[in-house]
Parts: sequence; structure tokens; C-alpha cells
Amino acid sequence: MTNDFNDITQTFTSLTNSYRLFVGAAEELTRTPSVPEEIIEDAIVRSAKLGSTLDLLLLFQILSILTNNRNE
Repeated sequence: MTNDFNDITQTFTSLTNSYRLFVGAAEELTRTPSVPEEIIEDAIVRSAKLGSTLDLLLLFQILSILTNNRNE
């Protein structure tokens, strides 16, 4: 079980770092005067969707670990 959690930790550390960069890029767009509001809004929506996707991936991974450990 410890190895499973270590794998999850490594995977989600990488994904979380990517997500932070994604959100940071969207935030940076808000400080760039020449960027249209529509592009900024699209970047924010994509960031939110990515965050939701990461939440679901984490939930599925935890459920998988719990199910596998129950069967052992």
C-alpha cells in the first residue's frame, strides 16, 4: 500500500506542478493589456477544467487503491 501512495504522490506532484504553471499562465494573461478578454476567459475556464480533471483522477486512483487492498 505504501508503494501505491508513493506512486500517487509522485504522479500528482508532477500534475500539480503542471497545473500551477497553467494557472500562472492564465493569470499572466490578465496582466497583458493587449490580450482580449475572451482569450483570458478561455484560459481561466481551461484551468478550471484541468483542476476538475485532476480532482477526478485523484479520486479514481484512491478508489482503485482501496479496492485493490480490500481484495488482497
